Amino acid sequence: MIQNRDVVRFLVAPSGFGKTALALEYAESIFGFRDVFWLNAKSPCFLRDVDNATLGTQLASLTRKRSLVVIEDIPDLTAERAESVSTCIDKLLERGWEVIVTMTPLRGSFVDRQPDGTRICSRDFLVTEEERRMFAGDAAFGSRDSIPLPLADSVPGLMWGGSRAEADLLCGIVADGLPADVLLGVFTLLVLRRGFLADTKMYAGPLKSDARALLGEEYLFLGVDEHDERFETHAFPIDEVVHAFSRALGRMAASSSFPDADALVMRLADGLLAQGASERACLFVGGCCNAEKRIAWLGSRARRLSALGCLLPAHRLFDSRSMRLNSDTAAVFIGEAWRLVGLDRVPEALALAERVLAKASLSDAVRGHAALLLTRYGDADCRRKSADVLKGLVRMAGGKDARRNSEAISVALSDGNRRWEALGVAAVWLAEDGRAAVFLAEACLGCGRTGDVETGILLWALDALSGKGLGSLAQPDGADIERVLAITGDYLRRCEEEGSFGYGEAALLGAWDEAKALASPDALYPPLVSVRMVAQKLEVQLFSQRSAFERERRETDCVQEGTMHGGRRGRGIALSGDCGFSGTLLRTHEIVPTLRICLFGGLEVRIGDSEVDPSAFRRQKVKTLLALLALNQGKELLRDRLASILWPTSSSATAQRNFYTVWSILRKALSLPGTQECPYLIRLQYSCRLDARTVSSDVAEFDELCGKLLLGAPDAEAWSAAFARLNELYRGDLLPSEGGNEFILRQREEYRARLIDALVSASTRLFDVGELQSALWFAHAAVRKDSTREDAYTALMQAQVASGQRTAALDTYFKCKRYLSDELGIDPSPKAVMLYSSIIEAEPSLKGFVPRS
Repeated sequence: MIQNRDVVRFLVAPSGFGKTALALEYAESIFGFRDVFWLNAKSPCFLRDVDNATLGTQLASLTRKRSLVVIEDIPDLTAERAESVSTCIDKLLERGWEVIVTMTPLRGSFVDRQPDGTRICSRDFLVTEEERRMFAGDAAFGSRDSIPLPLADSVPGLMWGGSRAEADLLCGIVADGLPADVLLGVFTLLVLRRGFLADTKMYAGPLKSDARALLGEEYLFLGVDEHDERFETHAFPIDEVVHAFSRALGRMAASSSFPDADALVMRLADGLLAQGASERACLFVGGCCNAEKRIAWLGSRARRLSALGCLLPAHRLFDSRSMRLNSDTAAVFIGEAWRLVGLDRVPEALALAERVLAKASLSDAVRGHAALLLTRYGDADCRRKSADVLKGLVRMAGGKDARRNSEAISVALSDGNRRWEALGVAAVWLAEDGRAAVFLAEACLGCGRTGDVETGILLWALDALSGKGLGSLAQPDGADIERVLAITGDYLRRCEEEGSFGYGEAALLGAWDEAKALASPDALYPPLVSVRMVAQKLEVQLFSQRSAFERERRETDCVQEGTMHGGRRGRGIALSGDCGFSGTLLRTHEIVPTLRICLFGGLEVRIGDSEVDPSAFRRQKVKTLLALLALNQGKELLRDRLASILWPTSSSATAQRNFYTVWSILRKALSLPGTQECPYLIRLQYSCRLDARTVSSDVAEFDELCGKLLLGAPDAEAWSAAFARLNELYRGDLLPSEGGNEFILRQREEYRARLIDALVSASTRLFDVGELQSALWFAHAAVRKDSTREDAYTALMQAQVASGQRTAALDTYFKCKRYLSDELGIDPSPKAVMLYSSIIEAEPSLKGFVPRS
């Protein structure tokens, strides 16, 4: 920019690339902000002056010095207006002035009107390795100093723009005015995060070559690689993407081949599932779709989500609305039951399955799945009854006819609509004849496929050999055992090779290892090293989800024994003897660091001794939600009530959808460092709350101290310490960053009043017991904190009179009277007048007292 000061400099890049920052830095470095004119090109005044052709004349009349003109954010101009602005720029350059113009790439054609100008494009703004090394000493950048950053992560705004950088950049994209089809392409890339450009055609349609070139050359955070036909965007949180693009969903869907926005969203969510990004898919659907569409998507994708091990995110999606059990929702209930099994909530899963099985109007397939779950996980009596129900739902010969039963399984496995029946036949057959295990394994081998049904059949066969099934064998034949083990080992290897190894296969691997103890010690089986590595990763993932789920449901399914409250004394609480729903020990001596929430004077959150990164609360709604939960101090708040407080003008469906997104962000912000577990937030079916055992807050401590001053026995020394602590806690107004939420504004006023009430009460009660100095001190504090409360002035006068400070008492009276008269137009209360009269009558010389101004 310094080398070409005699021509116009065009800064052309999307929002978030630092165009304004660069212009500001130039204005400061070269001009010291003197003789600098900054014009907002989107302002109506700017367009008015352009239309009147007076822009250059007005600028020239302001000064004769060499000046800098910055024209920021050139909008979409008509040909006449564009020519007028270009002419104005020419005149300014002729006078020796400098001109900088900023614009988004979509307005880049304006540059052609100044062929001699210098264009600084998106790639020129990227942070270089040298610039990164300059900041290597900064903690925010030092950790990445040795890792080469891709272009998508080198945008200045994303690196240095602060906590709202990602949200602002995304909102800027939508506000740039891109054509709907191009905006849809950007949205598709941001949602999918990575993949082949060709794959995006099924969502956004084929992008024109000029649009692809624009996104690849200018919108660098999309990570488009034209050479390799791939893309990998910056890792924008999906909730931020949803928030920024939600209002444009209808417009984008209208430019696509999809009938509506919901269809577009669900197809993109399926694309995420195809990538294995199941949690992102659940968050995406939860943020974009209404409750009915969310549940419909969940029901139709339940099997795929389970195969990907997406248990807890899918459960949260299920739990996001209440629904009746009917033919439309039965499959969703069954999917939830199997997820609960995976989350180690077997009793709850059995209860759901029993509800489904008891409803005779439902389809055989749905009731069959319910019976299968009950047959596998119920007690002995439940298993027998469920097996009897299954026998009436499946097509099989029954008894011990191995050939006909094997044929029934083979036929069911080859029919996509009846595959579940194969597992039903296996369950019934094993219940009647435990020796069927080897025939079941042979049937799976014969079909030559891998899938959840085949995995289930082999798992049941191994259970029968190990003595766990309904028709288990007391002394299984050694040859049968080795045959089943050999088939299962080969099956597990094929699952890993075909990429179909999931949670069911991991459970099958565990059963296989256990059953190998029944075989001959000389039997050799494949080590399955790579299979075990995959299984180990799945087990860690499953443990993490179970742990997070247990914490969310702690108040309903755990028994607390021996709690050490953290509060201000401790660094956390120790939870021991926590028992799960089944009564088995979940964890012992687990330390959960205390979450400390401070709302007075600004939000501050600490987990243990570490402050939570403030950028985690960059969205105001996240702050407000946490404040609402903290103000309720561990008591339940209905989700509908929370949503209506946070989004009072939105429809119920929109508010609920927004709530789900904000709740997810808050959970992520309050997760324990290095994990995805959040032990502090509890979400029930219809309500939410904080776990009071693991959370402390300044508002709770504030209420406790105020209660002592209002209701406790007068104690000058103890109350002085309480007031000192109140001063530490009340650093300022409650959550000052929230300026528009009526509920928070009311709470803010109530806490102000509560503090003064406590101080005035303490002064009055100390006065009554003869503690005059302490009473005087508390009254002074009340007036200092709120000079609009007459009761505070009266308490101060009372203490001053009793302490012999009559002149000070008169001064207090006239201050009170002046406020009441000037601001409210009323006279002081009888008690204040009585105190005033008592001073005058006792000391006639004070009748002519003149108060201090």
